[in-house]
Amino acid sequence: MSYINNLTKSQFAAELSFLLKPLQDQVAKLEGVIDAMKRERSGQQIEFLSTKEVQELLGVSRGTVYNYIKAGKLIQHNLSSGKVVFDREEVLRFIKLTKK
Repeated sequence: MSYINNLTKSQFAAELSFLLKPLQDQVAKLEGVIDAMKRERSGQQIEFLSTKEVQELLGVSRGTVYNYIKAGKLIQHNLSSGKVVFDREEVLRFIKLTKK
């Protein structure tokens, strides 16, 4: 507890922000899943993107896309054929979150 007491307000805010970031990422991920489920239930067509399309949309390498997946920032959907796809709306939400 003494560690916290010795922090300035700005240091405390930075620590808190650092600790909350993974939770914010998880909430964003869950919101994407919930939105996809709502669209699926309402009969809306879900548009999927390939890994290459996501790379081009984000302007990053294939490795970076997989790093985003590992970090829980992007959600991949595995098709029965073994192909990996991404919900376009989830990718756009990720772009919006990272622009802030």
